[in-house]
Amino acid sequence: MSLSETTNHVCIFLIGGSHFTKQIFTHHHWIKELNNKKYIIKNSRTANLNTLMKECKQFIQYCNNKFENPIIGTIGISSGGYFSLRLKKSLYKLDFCITISPVLNPQYRKARLQDMKETNINPYFNNIIRATPKIRKIYNSIDKNTLIITSKNDVQVPIEMFHDYNIPNFIILQDEGHEITHKPSSKIMNYIHKFIETKTT
Repeated sequence: MSLSETTNHVCIFLIGGSHFTKQIFTHHHWIKELNNKKYIIKNSRTANLNTLMKECKQFIQYCNNKFENPIIGTIGISSGGYFSLRLKKSLYKLDFCITISPVLNPQYRKARLQDMKETNINPYFNNIIRATPKIRKIYNSIDKNTLIITSKNDVQVPIEMFHDYNIPNFIILQDEGHEITHKPSSKIMNYIHKFIETKTT
């Protein structure tokens, strides 16, 4: 049974990328595409775990009060994926977590970019290196209610970052890079929608 055949409302706590700086970018393309699917969106703006935890709890309460048996989850983009995974681990009331090129290990990425700096690195990446905080990597086990989508040619989130993780729902796009975080393709939106549909059964 698809979402269109049910009365389930889907509520999504969206965490965009920020390079781990305080201010989260507003991902207008993502918001538009998710709204087109009739999902209820809460767009977070501050990249601080305690703040995000508080806001997500309030959003969960709002959705449960407003809708009957809503499906509630989080979507995180790039560094926002790191925070989405942290929320999913802590908040049992979240039904799903979807991340797009998540930075599972910020220090690993920083080290990789620093190595590249010695050869030929885009000056833009210097900002990422400087902004990366000293925070721990994501736990090694990813649960079955989490979907991770990444790309094989992503320099900012290298595919090797995922090698030590057990990820039941893992999609690797073969011919793309970090640009998949900028604007959701129809392929990615289909993956997201199909995964959310499994939570209604």
